Amino acid sequence: MRTMRRLVAFGLTILFVHGFSTVPLLAADDLLPSQRYTASLSDVRELLSTFAQVVETYNREIGAITEFDLAAAKVQVAEIRQSIEDILGQIGDDSALARSQADLVRWIESNWRQVRADVYLSEERRTYLLSEWSQRADQVTEAASEIEVIRRELTRQLSVVIGDEHYLSQLILLEKADEAGRLIREFLENIRIFSNSIRQRFERVPVPAS
Repeated sequence: MRTMRRLVAFGLTILFVHGFSTVPLLAADDLLPSQRYTASLSDVRELLSTFAQVVETYNREIGAITEFDLAAAKVQVAEIRQSIEDILGQIGDDSALARSQADLVRWIESNWRQVRADVYLSEERRTYLLSEWSQRADQVTEAASEIEVIRRELTRQLSVVIGDEHYLSQLILLEKADEAGRLIREFLENIRIFSNSIRQRFERVPVPAS
């Protein structure tokens, strides 16, 4: 990484020296070529400034990745573990969620019984209402069954986190390495674009006739 930074810095220095050292040579008496050269050199300076910011951003992002060590990865694993435990506590058998669902079931059953005992309802309407309340009861039952499946799955995942903390920490570090690889590829593409832009601008610099 230091080698890359030295090469980039060296390349930028050469471009600066080359750009400014050729001013006397290319500043001919002809005003129009001189103006074109000045405009081209201004573009080059702007490109150099922009790319210097790209290099700075790249180094900062890579630095953040390299500072992320095993201890930081273990902290993330611990946070995942704690999050799973918190969720399990919120959807457990003795949780507030379980109690609210039980209250809902009792409320639906109470209304179902009231409809069945209501002597003022016609048989047709009673049948309709009992069917509707039964559907609501089924929805609650299905939801409770799905929550139980999720609870078992989270419990299994929690056992994985607890049993393989070191392995999961390494996977997180590998993910960071993948992020670094993406940054490198993007940075190389920026270098190509920058190099081509510099080349094109210097190709447009007029050379006075001898």
